[in-house]
Amino acid sequence: MKINIEKIDKLVKKSDQIFFDSDGEKELIKLLDMQSQIENAISQVKEKLEEKAKQIPNFKSIQGDKVKVYYRSFGSKYYWDKATDVPDNLINVQKRFYVNMKELNNYIKENGTLPVGILESQRNKIITLSYKK
Repeated sequence: MKINIEKIDKLVKKSDQIFFDSDGEKELIKLLDMQSQIENAISQVKEKLEEKAKQIPNFKSIQGDKVKVYYRSFGSKYYWDKATDVPDNLINVQKRFYVNMKELNNYIKENGTLPVGILESQRNKIITLSYKK
Protein backbone atom coordinates (compact mmCIF):
# COMPACT_ATOMS: atom_id res chain seq x y z
CA MET A 1 0.00 0.00 0.00
CA LYS A 2 1.38 3.38 -0.99
CA ILE A 3 0.28 6.52 0.81
CA ASN A 4 0.30 9.70 -1.23
CA ILE A 5 0.67 12.53 1.31
CA GLU A 6 0.04 15.22 -1.32
CA LYS A 7 -3.24 13.57 -2.31
CA ILE A 8 -4.31 13.35 1.33
CA ASP A 9 -3.43 17.03 1.80
CA LYS A 10 -5.68 17.94 -1.16
CA LEU A 11 -8.50 15.83 0.26
CA VAL A 12 -8.19 17.57 3.63
CA LYS A 13 -8.28 21.00 2.04
CA LYS A 14 -11.48 20.16 0.11
CA SER A 15 -13.23 18.33 2.97
CA ASP A 16 -14.94 21.40 4.41
CA GLN A 17 -16.91 21.74 1.15
CA ILE A 18 -19.41 19.23 2.58
CA PHE A 19 -21.31 22.29 3.81
CA PHE A 20 -21.69 23.59 0.26
CA ASP A 21 -21.88 20.68 -2.20
CA SER A 22 -21.53 16.93 -2.68
CA ASP A 23 -17.85 17.20 -3.69
CA GLY A 24 -16.92 17.78 -0.07
CA GLU A 25 -18.82 14.64 0.90
CA LYS A 26 -16.95 12.66 -1.77
CA GLU A 27 -13.63 13.87 -0.35
CA LEU A 28 -14.65 12.84 3.18
CA ILE A 29 -15.67 9.41 1.89
CA LYS A 30 -12.22 8.98 0.34
CA LEU A 31 -10.58 9.87 3.65
CA LEU A 32 -12.87 7.51 5.59
CA ASP A 33 -12.07 4.70 3.13
CA MET A 34 -8.34 5.30 3.63
CA GLN A 35 -8.81 5.32 7.40
CA SER A 36 -10.67 2.02 7.22
CA GLN A 37 -7.94 0.42 5.10
CA ILE A 38 -5.20 1.62 7.46
CA GLU A 39 -7.07 0.45 10.58
CA ASN A 40 -7.64 -2.94 8.95
CA ALA A 41 -3.94 -3.27 8.08
CA ILE A 42 -2.89 -2.32 11.63
CA SER A 43 -5.36 -4.86 13.04
CA GLN A 44 -3.87 -7.61 10.86
CA VAL A 45 -0.35 -6.65 11.93
CA LYS A 46 -1.39 -6.82 15.60
CA GLU A 47 -2.90 -10.29 15.08
CA LYS A 48 0.32 -11.59 13.51
CA LEU A 49 2.44 -10.03 16.25
CA GLU A 50 0.22 -11.57 18.93
CA GLU A 51 0.55 -15.02 17.35
CA LYS A 52 4.33 -14.65 17.39
CA ALA A 53 4.38 -13.24 20.94
CA LYS A 54 2.46 -16.27 22.25
CA GLN A 55 5.26 -18.51 20.94
CA ILE A 56 7.91 -16.68 23.01
CA PRO A 57 7.79 -17.49 26.76
CA ASN A 58 7.40 -14.39 28.97
CA PHE A 59 7.40 -12.02 26.00
CA LYS A 60 6.52 -8.46 27.09
CA SER A 61 7.83 -6.08 24.44
CA ILE A 62 10.22 -5.53 21.57
CA GLN A 63 11.76 -2.27 20.49
CA GLY A 64 12.83 -1.11 17.05
CA ASP A 65 14.42 2.18 16.07
CA LYS A 66 11.12 4.06 16.14
CA VAL A 67 8.46 1.60 17.32
CA LYS A 68 7.91 -0.32 20.52
CA VAL A 69 5.50 -3.27 20.55
CA TYR A 70 3.95 -4.21 23.90
CA TYR A 71 2.14 -7.43 24.79
CA ARG A 72 0.25 -6.63 27.96
CA SER A 73 -2.93 -7.33 29.87
CA PHE A 74 -5.70 -4.87 30.62
CA GLY A 75 -8.25 -4.80 33.40
CA SER A 76 -8.06 -6.16 36.91
CA LYS A 77 -5.64 -9.00 37.52
CA TYR A 78 -7.90 -10.49 40.21
CA TYR A 79 -11.59 -10.36 40.96
CA TRP A 80 -13.71 -11.26 43.95
CA ASP A 81 -16.08 -14.21 43.89
CA LYS A 82 -18.83 -12.60 45.97
CA ALA A 83 -20.22 -16.01 46.93
CA THR A 84 -17.15 -16.64 49.11
CA ASP A 85 -15.93 -15.16 52.38
CA VAL A 86 -12.77 -13.09 51.97
CA PRO A 87 -10.98 -11.17 54.73
CA ASP A 88 -12.28 -7.57 54.86
CA ASN A 89 -8.82 -6.07 54.41
CA LEU A 90 -8.53 -7.66 50.93
CA ILE A 91 -11.65 -5.99 49.52
CA ASN A 92 -12.32 -2.26 48.98
CA VAL A 93 -15.94 -1.19 48.75
CA GLN A 94 -16.64 1.86 46.60
CA LYS A 95 -19.86 3.79 46.28
CA ARG A 96 -20.65 5.40 42.94
CA PHE A 97 -22.93 8.39 42.67
CA TYR A 98 -24.50 9.59 39.44
CA VAL A 99 -27.41 11.77 38.43
CA ASN A 100 -30.63 9.91 37.66
CA MET A 101 -31.34 11.54 34.28
CA LYS A 102 -34.93 10.32 34.01
CA GLU A 103 -35.90 11.79 37.38
CA LEU A 104 -33.89 14.97 36.76
CA ASN A 105 -35.59 15.56 33.39
CA ASN A 106 -38.99 15.16 35.10
CA TYR A 107 -37.91 17.64 37.80
CA ILE A 108 -36.82 20.18 35.17
CA LYS A 109 -40.14 19.80 33.29
CA GLU A 110 -42.10 20.39 36.50
CA ASN A 111 -39.95 23.20 37.95
CA GLY A 112 -38.29 24.77 34.93
CA THR A 113 -34.85 24.73 36.54
CA LEU A 114 -32.17 22.51 38.00
CA PRO A 115 -32.47 21.72 41.72
CA VAL A 116 -29.91 23.18 44.13
CA GLY A 117 -26.85 20.94 44.21
CA ILE A 118 -27.13 19.71 40.62
CA LEU A 119 -24.89 21.58 38.19
CA GLU A 120 -24.64 21.37 34.41
CA SER A 121 -21.31 20.03 33.19
CA GLN A 122 -19.23 21.90 30.67
CA ARG A 123 -18.89 19.28 27.94
CA ASN A 124 -16.60 19.50 24.95
CA LYS A 125 -18.04 19.06 21.47
CA ILE A 126 -16.18 17.28 18.69
CA ILE A 127 -16.88 16.47 15.07
CA THR A 128 -17.55 12.79 14.47
CA LEU A 129 -17.38 11.24 11.02
CA SER A 130 -19.14 8.00 10.14
CA TYR A 131 -20.73 6.26 7.21
CA LYS A 132 -24.47 6.65 6.87
CA LYS A 133 -26.22 3.31 7.16
